[in-house]
Amino acid sequence: MKTKVLVLVLAILLVFSTSTSIYAASIPVDEKDVRIIDLNGKEEIGTKVYSFFQSFFHILETGDISILNDVADDANSYLLLKEMEYKHNFYSTFHEDISDVVITQFLMKEIEYALDRTNVIVYVSASFKFNGTEQTSFGSLYRVSLIGDTIATIDTTTVENQMIKDSVSIRKSKAGLRSETALVDEISIIDGIFTEKTDMLLQEKILADDMKDTVQNTGAEQQQSLDTPMAPLAVSVSYTASDARYYGWWFGDHYENYIFKRASLDCTNFVSQCLWAGYGGTSGYSISDIGYDATSSNSTAVALRQRAAADYRQVSGSSGWYGRNYDSPYGDPVSSFCGVPSLWDWVTVNTGNGPKATGYNNGSLYTKLSTPMKQGDVLQFYNNDTSTWYHSVFVVSTTDYNVSNYTNVRVAQHDSEHYSRPLDELIQYFGGSNCKMRLLRFGSTTFSS
Repeated sequence: MKTKVLVLVLAILLVFSTSTSIYAASIPVDEKDVRIIDLNGKEEIGTKVYSFFQSFFHILETGDISILNDVADDANSYLLLKEMEYKHNFYSTFHEDISDVVITQFLMKEIEYALDRTNVIVYVSASFKFNGTEQTSFGSLYRVSLIGDTIATIDTTTVENQMIKDSVSIRKSKAGLRSETALVDEISIIDGIFTEKTDMLLQEKILADDMKDTVQNTGAEQQQSLDTPMAPLAVSVSYTASDARYYGWWFGDHYENYIFKRASLDCTNFVSQCLWAGYGGTSGYSISDIGYDATSSNSTAVALRQRAAADYRQVSGSSGWYGRNYDSPYGDPVSSFCGVPSLWDWVTVNTGNGPKATGYNNGSLYTKLSTPMKQGDVLQFYNNDTSTWYHSVFVVSTTDYNVSNYTNVRVAQHDSEHYSRPLDELIQYFGGSNCKMRLLRFGSTTFSS
């Protein structure tokens, strides 16, 4: 069982102006005595937003979105409610019902006052149990708008949420609807998407159970040699899958780790950080020192981001593989580090310094995957609506599983944040039986330092 600090006692980190501010909350495990740091009279806003998220996450247990009817008259808000309803339906079908939902992080990062409303940027995560005793969590950055003391709209930009928005946009276009189509049309499209996904669940569960009873003949793994001649002044470095896995498992549900900067789209950026750890980026340090309550001055985080700034276990240059250390004044890293297709393209052909991997199952349905999924592997998912490779996750299961047992595989990811997400949930998001999933397996390589 993962042990984490659930009670947040966070100092005020920064004040942007009189209209925007960092705002933090202390959330006890039982949620009965919420203490919110009052920042210039903003306690009332914080309490209202926190109360809303208590009801919002309660949908996981009940599947009832009617408790939040006040925010249902906005397409983005309605989409989020339907996502939570679908998550409830998925776990009820594939696993045992969700229980013991608890908010584990609640951090208001910005408050903006507009003419008719107050906009709040808030990071919220929640943990819950499924399969009786198994525990997981997920978190996301949300934008909440209040009119008076009423929550008017809610939105987020997670991979899953954006994927549905892309599908809505494509269906609107195919139907000849204007981009500013009437709300009733957009709501109808959202309902149609989730009805299709929900109706597939029982059939998909039957298929999953049938796969478990099928003996898989995976054959030999035809893995190419990843050994290359050592470059001048380069050091040979092995890939330690357990170290990479631990980084993903530990930081999967952290919004910040204070080693690397988040990318605007953080899924592959986070996966590449896990690879960095697997190639020795964190060796000699205990990353568990960087808990929920850590700050940028945490000594372990400071030491590791100094490594990152020095390109330790990375490849520098405009076409290289590297991340932005937390102190960097620059924005997103190069696409080789944070792009889904470009990571695959870079590591599968690299013959010099830097990460090297063998790719499996490119362009094929997940059921065709011929190699077991192991800790330290990267999985990538294809969005059939946009015809693009869309999302990367990191395998954190410590047991090897053939695709016939994919419901037992657990992954870590960002956007949204998970440290132990059931793989079958992602497969259903990306089309169920029509899901295309490919795998990257990393091996020894060389680095200049």
